[in-house]
Amino acid sequence: MSSPALDSTAQSEGNKGKDRKGLSKVLRGLSRMRTILKRPSEQPYKSSVNDPRIRKESPLNPATSSAVPPKTAESENATRIPRSQVYDERARRLGDRFGLEVKPAEWNAARGDVLRVEKPVRIRIHRTCHKCQATFGPGNACPGCQHRRCDQCTRSPPKRTEEEKKASRQRRDAVATAQKDQDLAPIIPHYGLEDPIVLTRPSQKPGGQDQVHKKHRMRIRRYCHECQSLFKAPSRICEQCGHKRCGDCERVPLKQKKYPKGYPNDEPGTNWAPRHICHECHEKFPADALEATMCDNCSHELCVDCPLLAPKKGLTGPGPDELKLLHERLAQLSVE
Repeated sequence: MSSPALDSTAQSEGNKGKDRKGLSKVLRGLSRMRTILKRPSEQPYKSSVNDPRIRKESPLNPATSSAVPPKTAESENATRIPRSQVYDERARRLGDRFGLEVKPAEWNAARGDVLRVEKPVRIRIHRTCHKCQATFGPGNACPGCQHRRCDQCTRSPPKRTEEEKKASRQRRDAVATAQKDQDLAPIIPHYGLEDPIVLTRPSQKPGGQDQVHKKHRMRIRRYCHECQSLFKAPSRICEQCGHKRCGDCERVPLKQKKYPKGYPNDEPGTNWAPRHICHECHEKFPADALEATMCDNCSHELCVDCPLLAPKKGLTGPGPDELKLLHERLAQLSVE
């Protein structure tokens, strides 16, 4: 049997435990009421994942767990565009203005959409007081002399008349019509009878000259074979030694397949046998013809007036090795 002293001690400890539990419940309830009565700006940010009380209450009250985002009023003229497009436009403007190469990875996360409102271009009007020449602010009273704005106060830019407004509208409509006709212009072949179409594109620099599409051309250099100096176009005489450009002068790059008998407008060299034309009947003399050689057509002797035959483009064809290989292949074919 237990003594009465021990029974009283156990009973007092049990009452203290009950009092503590009741006090903790009251404090927990007060803290919840305080959290509910707080304003939204004063409530601290808490994650629903880390708070065990919210995890326990979420299945009982699903409406509190899912927060509905507030609806924003959209304007009628607003259009929704991706945020990445805005960042790309900023990067292009920075590159055009400062010559920077901004990569898309260097921007912040450009997710979601933004609203863009297209507004007409408006001009800012400045008014100047005609008494103290001070600029008016947003109000109608002059900040310098408190003069009330009147018709004598200068307006910059001046107000346009109805005729100027009508002329401006006509000019704007004409530009829009011309641009539309240019964009929707039909493709008409000219067959070389009209001026060729020039392809252009705007310059990458603001305000720069338009770029014109041209075919690639190779720069040709000729070197004198006597002093190895460069000929300066359009002269055909060497400035160092006075040598006249001939077929032995080096051409960079070479084009011997196209001109096997020398290049045009060159004097004959060791690799090019000169050939003349009769100035009376325009018949060609033999390749190794000397002076006083008789023409086969009109019996005219080769003289100083007979012009030199300019080299022409050679007809590129198969060589002897290629012809031999072709004949061997044809011989191996058996036709039944």
